[in-house]
Amino acid sequence: MVEELNELLRILIIDDDEVDRMSIRRSLRKTSISAEIFTAETASCSLELLRKESFDCIFLDFKLPDMDGLELLEQIREMGILAPVLVVTSHGDEQLAAKAIRQGASDYIPKSLLTPEGIYHSIKTAIRLHKVEQDKRQAEEKLRTTQQQFEFVVSNTPINFWRINQDKIISFASGLGLELIGLPAEKVMGLSIYDACARYPHLIEKFERAFKGERVESVTETNGYFFKSQYLPISNEKQEIVSVIGFAFDVTESILHEQELTKAKELAEESVRTKEQFIANISHEIRTPMNGIIGLASVLQKTALAEDQRKYLKAIQTSADTLMHIINDLLDFSKISAQKFTFEYIDFNLPQLFDEVTALMDVRVKEKNNIFNVSLAPTVPPDLVGDPVRLKQIIINLVGNASKFTQSGSISLSASAESETENEVVLKFKVEDTGIGIPQEKLQAIFESFNQGSNDTSRKYGGTGLGLTISKSLVELQGGNIAVWSQPNVGSAFTFTLPFKKKEDQQLVAAPEAEYDEKNLGHLKVLLAEDNEINQLLLNKVLSDWGIRCEIVSNGVQAMECFHQLQYDLILMDMQMPEMDGYEAIRRIRNSGGEGAHTPIIALTAHASAVEIDKCIEAGANTHLSKPFNPAHLYQAILKLTQSEQQPLADSGSTITLQLGILRDMAGSNSSFLEEILTMYVKGTSEAIAQINSHYEQQEWNDLQQCLTELSDSMSVINVQPLLDTIEEASAMVTHKKTEQLDVLIKKMALQGQQVITLLEQELESLAFQS
Repeated sequence: MVEELNELLRILIIDDDEVDRMSIRRSLRKTSISAEIFTAETASCSLELLRKESFDCIFLDFKLPDMDGLELLEQIREMGILAPVLVVTSHGDEQLAAKAIRQGASDYIPKSLLTPEGIYHSIKTAIRLHKVEQDKRQAEEKLRTTQQQFEFVVSNTPINFWRINQDKIISFASGLGLELIGLPAEKVMGLSIYDACARYPHLIEKFERAFKGERVESVTETNGYFFKSQYLPISNEKQEIVSVIGFAFDVTESILHEQELTKAKELAEESVRTKEQFIANISHEIRTPMNGIIGLASVLQKTALAEDQRKYLKAIQTSADTLMHIINDLLDFSKISAQKFTFEYIDFNLPQLFDEVTALMDVRVKEKNNIFNVSLAPTVPPDLVGDPVRLKQIIINLVGNASKFTQSGSISLSASAESETENEVVLKFKVEDTGIGIPQEKLQAIFESFNQGSNDTSRKYGGTGLGLTISKSLVELQGGNIAVWSQPNVGSAFTFTLPFKKKEDQQLVAAPEAEYDEKNLGHLKVLLAEDNEINQLLLNKVLSDWGIRCEIVSNGVQAMECFHQLQYDLILMDMQMPEMDGYEAIRRIRNSGGEGAHTPIIALTAHASAVEIDKCIEAGANTHLSKPFNPAHLYQAILKLTQSEQQPLADSGSTITLQLGILRDMAGSNSSFLEEILTMYVKGTSEAIAQINSHYEQQEWNDLQQCLTELSDSMSVINVQPLLDTIEEASAMVTHKKTEQLDVLIKKMALQGQQVITLLEQELESLAFQS
């Protein structure tokens, strides 16, 4: 027996024939059906019962005394009663029974089948079908409710839904978003996409891509609104595209918000650039006259002066140095704020750096009757890899600060190892003083910009209030930290830590540049292009002291005229000049052809940024000097560019070093094998540089790229980082078809390659001597 017939069923029998009613009752009792049976002899009695009671199944005879069976069936259904109705028919009433079924009866049963088996199967079938119908009605109701909710949401939110059939006709469209773009659903349904979207070809293009099998996702603007859309191709079992369905969300608000954020970001970046440019321009405008003041003061020092004149001159130099310190602070602060600060990682000797700091600061410290103590713990490795310039800047800032606030006391500088591994060491530096100290309530703000503890301190001791801010940033940008302890009238202690790499043992360093020596330049003829009269006077004096003949012009146009008339050994080119600036003049010289195009050029500029230096080199300058410059640095630059017959168009950049550890490990104790490898390196490097030059001149870019890759592979074994950097930059230019800028890099590569060869030959000589 089935489970649904095990429960008690309420059954109504509507029949005016007592025999039939009894027959149905007897048959029901003989089945396994548990039933509570109700009977009605007339239609009116049955309707009264149906209004009061609910039933699981109804037996209905056609022939009733007060109403036709079909009419009663109709009324039952109109009352909303959905219980299954089994029509009891006599022989020959089949057509009438079929009509009853069309009007809502569940089934019919002839009187001849009013047996237990017949009644059981009829009730079972009727109840099962009734349950199916009931489930169907409930599902349809849920679907109807869901559809209504969906339509409500779609019609009241800016969402679009659509379906396009195989003929590219819009078969379904819905959504408030369609109204926003001027394509209301009731107007576009039944139209082709070409007619409906004639004003929006970008939408047609998305549909066509989807019909080619592509799942298209996009954010597009239509009629002033932004929609994030998806177009999905639908395939049949033969993998044929039969339709495209899609939906789109209105994201106008978020897009506009994003645009506002982008605009705000651009405005902020523009503000930063404007500030940077302003500071750079101020720096240039101040550095240019300061170059003359400092330079002429240096020249005057070499002349016979009365004591009071020498005192006044010293005051001028001190004021100039102070102003330059302020300018440098502002430039550093600007670069740090713009997150454009970069660090070098080069070899340096820490004891030597401490000696330089001592020589520089000893006089300043002792001017205020202070004792200056410097100590370096024996556990500190002397040779390190890092940024010695920035380390010295931090120490000088802190020692200078201590000196400023200490009178007749002591200042100490010390360094010790805080932690150490095989390849790295973290050093702890401390600068202590017995000065005026800092109040506790001011300690938290001591590293803030333009803060000196109090206004009284600023007025009494001067300064920008940027020194400690810059020092803190320099420490933290290198992965260290800085702290301060202080007590008023007792003193202060600034400590900071910095990580450094240890210098590798197997490393050869190119010979340092010759020291400043005024000699052997009298044969040179130099063209000086400089618009500032004081700088003209200063440079002419410095150059004439070295015996150099100097032609002076005031702008780029005059420089070009002199360049075409005479041959010069060297050109000093100021980059900011009227009529034609130095950048344009250098480019024209380099593009002029002939031997003069290779004349060494030193760019002179008051801008000290890395961007400015790169700009000068890209224009074609061999090297760059920032104003105000040390005469010794100018001398070295001139000597470097003129002492050799070969004058490359680009400075070699960072110091060239070789790391031969891998080759030594390969050779082991076999010095002959190492000698053979190094000889191969000398020959291979020379040939590679020659091939690179040849491919460049012939514009054979694929072959050039191959040679660059091969040279990079060999140089990576001995870790020649500056040359590897140059190769990488040149390779990128070839890859991106920016070959017009390659000339400087090819020349730079040749110079670096020659330095590598020189160092390799030195190592070969050392091996020969050892054997």
